[in-house]
Amino acid sequence: MDNLVLSDWLYLISALGVIVALIGNVGGIIRNRNKEAARLAGMEKDIKHIREKVDINDVTDGICRKMIKRHPHIFGGENSGDYKNLTADDNSAFLGKWEDNKKNEKGYETQTDVLKAIPKALPALMRADKVVFKAENAGVSYDEIFKNDKVYNAIENEIGELKNLSEEEISDIIGDFILKVVCISRKNQINTEFSLTKAIEKFINKFEYIESSAANNGLRLKDITATEKIRLWQEADNSAADEK
Repeated sequence: MDNLVLSDWLYLISALGVIVALIGNVGGIIRNRNKEAARLAGMEKDIKHIREKVDINDVTDGICRKMIKRHPHIFGGENSGDYKNLTADDNSAFLGKWEDNKKNEKGYETQTDVLKAIPKALPALMRADKVVFKAENAGVSYDEIFKNDKVYNAIENEIGELKNLSEEEISDIIGDFILKVVCISRKNQINTEFSLTKAIEKFINKFEYIESSAANNGLRLKDITATEKIRLWQEADNSAADEK
């Protein structure tokens, strides 16, 4: 990575900080971030010196320690016994334990904390993908909670008819579909980015409702039946509607 690329990343980090502050309406953070951005403009000449002070051995040691801690099924050590009955085909189980290790490592108490920690400064579509992935990995599948959703089922059925196409062809069709949604949003003077961000927040709130309900009964999300998840999801929907 040369000095120019590194400085671009520094500018980006500062800009993302401003976005986070704007979302949270934190004026003080915005002022501080703007000061940082101004300072960064004069830092490029010092980038080379900073790089020279970074010990690559420390960096690689940190990476290795993290990899060892998150892969006890390979390297052994703490919690390695949890993996003894798993095979190479148990992808979801491995991912679940991987996420559990990361959650413990970062001090998150609930899976809702994990979802809320996904940066709001990310583009909404990227953030949505991460939120849905981590929710599904925790035991809340969109195929379950959207089982009775007419729009979701209509789209799913339409895509299902294309299952004989290649992955690239399906990807192109989905991309076109998303673009058409953006076009419809613009036609109705709706900001698609804001709309998706709002939908993500609603998704996280309903996820939290399900997780809290499970915890109150001494259960984990993965212990709840699909029928119960759908009921709680609808209950959260109704509760949100009543608050409006």
